[in-house]
Amino acid sequence: MQRLKALLSDFDGTLATDDKRISPVDRAAVERLVRNGFKFALVTGRMTASARRALANFPFYELIAAYNGAEIVDKSGEILSEKYLSHEDGEELAAFAEERGINCHVYSDKVITPEILPLTKLYAKACDCKVEMTGIKTSEFVRENKFSSPKLMFLDEKDKLDEFLPEIEEVFGQRFEIARGGDYMLDFTAKGVDKGFAAREIARLFDTDISLVAAIGDGYNDLPMIEVAGVGIATANAVGKLKDVADCVCENTNGSAVAEVVEKLFKVGL
Repeated sequence: MQRLKALLSDFDGTLATDDKRISPVDRAAVERLVRNGFKFALVTGRMTASARRALANFPFYELIAAYNGAEIVDKSGEILSEKYLSHEDGEELAAFAEERGINCHVYSDKVITPEILPLTKLYAKACDCKVEMTGIKTSEFVRENKFSSPKLMFLDEKDKLDEFLPEIEEVFGQRFEIARGGDYMLDFTAKGVDKGFAAREIARLFDTDISLVAAIGDGYNDLPMIEVAGVGIATANAVGKLKDVADCVCENTNGSAVAEVVEKLFKVGL
């Protein structure tokens, strides 16, 4: 196998610790990786503004693929690739949710939501993002403003999302990318836009073949990235399905799994 040239990492549950920080061990490992001539990028379901804030004191990345790949930016925040949901699609998805009593929102550089619910507050705190309350249904906001969003999220109780998931997949599965970002989160992006798309786009921007790129993650939305990468890696805390498809599974969980990959696969030790 040719020598790997780049490492892509998910953020929440992978590079980030449980308290949403980057551990000293992972920070030092990525710094060594980059100083030895390898590339590093973040691939996350988070919004771009949130991801950039999370990496504000972490200068070792070159690119961020946010919203599961709907937007790719460089360190300056310049958008290098974007593919959004149309306002017609956003209105249809939002109306479907509203008819079933499912809370949903869209994005700009902040969360745009009809009202700020307890789950909205928890989500905003976890992702360190701003929230704008419109006071009207998301479908109305999207229609009235012809608003195209990089991602639309159903944010609601796990049991409710579980209940409607079969219908959601039947109605929308062939038209959009649907990714479970967590128990309370269901993401919708334009067809073809997922973390696998993001990985291929980053490989193109890095001017390298995807077969020479390693990717590490922990969640369901990381599956497409793990599957297309030359080497797909699951953290020890990853969901079972991701471990099943990964080429290898780390001994370590988030906070030190990235360092393990840097040392074992890229051969960049202390």
